Amino acid sequence: MKMTKHVLIIGFGKMGNLYSKYLTELGVKWSYYDPFTDGGIKKLYNLHNYSHIMISTPPENHCETYNKIIDLGFTGHIYIDKPVIDSKSCVSILEAKNVFAGMTERYNPAVVALKKLLDVDKLTSIKLIRYSTLPENIQVPVLFDLGIHDLDLYVYLLGCSDLPKSYDVFEKSKTCYVMAKHMDVLSIFEWSHESQRRERKIVALQKDIVYEADLIDQTVVMHAVGQVRQNLYVDKDQPLRLVLKSFLAGEKCTAKLSHEFMFEIMNRRMIK
Repeated sequence: MKMTKHVLIIGFGKMGNLYSKYLTELGVKWSYYDPFTDGGIKKLYNLHNYSHIMISTPPENHCETYNKIIDLGFTGHIYIDKPVIDSKSCVSILEAKNVFAGMTERYNPAVVALKKLLDVDKLTSIKLIRYSTLPENIQVPVLFDLGIHDLDLYVYLLGCSDLPKSYDVFEKSKTCYVMAKHMDVLSIFEWSHESQRRERKIVALQKDIVYEADLIDQTVVMHAVGQVRQNLYVDKDQPLRLVLKSFLAGEKCTAKLSHEFMFEIMNRRMIK
């Protein structure tokens, strides 16, 4: 007999609350466990009653939480927020067949549209920009908070099978730039926690064509030689809702390469 979907959300902060909202919209039963909030289940037990588990704790707790539910005998589908891991010692989690990496931006309709348009063989350069402002009392490395999104989009959009061998990292305060060359494509990443405005953009330059994707407005604009600027059609939707539908449908989302790139950059920073 097929088990009715019942999702357990571990960690009920900002993201946990958002997941519960979209699970409700999708008509999926859910419960939550968070020892630091009121309500929810009081302890982790009887995990066989759940078809899916979502780990939405702080990144430094992902590995511990994953190991705990595995030790408790859970064998169902597991979703883990980005970054899935914050240490190379936990890389085996990214190789587990039942783990779904919560790389939400892959499901952004603007990214989906851009992926269909890009001709990687004709791509000259790609620039990924992500700016935001964090309160002073919140200390989250820009590489973990913003960078992992774009590193994953880079791997996803270009279809990378390995990592760039040539790249440079530049940092000042809470801003980080990475410049790389790989697959004969120049790539620039710009991330900052010091901007007074939110910005999430991808600019892809092909021969005679430039695509600009705005991930906040979910738009894609094309500039082509000899043509008027075109606003291309994007079927707008909520990326979180789309990523949950994919997870619940049993689809896969792996992100080992993008996390390896993140650790490479982290190591390059420490060497400097």
